Amino acid sequence: MSNECRFITVDHERDILVVTVKLERISDFEIAHELGNEFVAAVREHPAKGVVVDMRHVSYLASVGFGPLITLRSCVKESGRRLLLCNLAEPLKRVLTATRVLINPESTNALFEYADSVDAAIEMLASQS
Repeated sequence: MSNECRFITVDHERDILVVTVKLERISDFEIAHELGNEFVAAVREHPAKGVVVDMRHVSYLASVGFGPLITLRSCVKESGRRLLLCNLAEPLKRVLTATRVLINPESTNALFEYADSVDAAIEMLASQS
């Protein structure tokens, strides 16, 4: 990206954009807003077959943290690509599943798909037709 990102790192692997969130907590509106801007800029500046968001560093996500993820989802879907979250801490995964933000067997119409690792997410996206 043309500007240095404060809250994410951006990599490519097998024509997949991997965006790693560097924050441990997403609980502040201003930070969440800037994170959303960085997500959108990354997707627009780096064409790829799909997008993976690595959440390995995130241990806490307040409701304001849903905004940047939903903005990212809209941007990715708008361009006809697929988005997966990965490396979710177990408490975060439970909250996102319970609120039906993550796809699970009981809630197949949720907002986000997820994988356990970056490698698993890349494999899922790279193998799609």
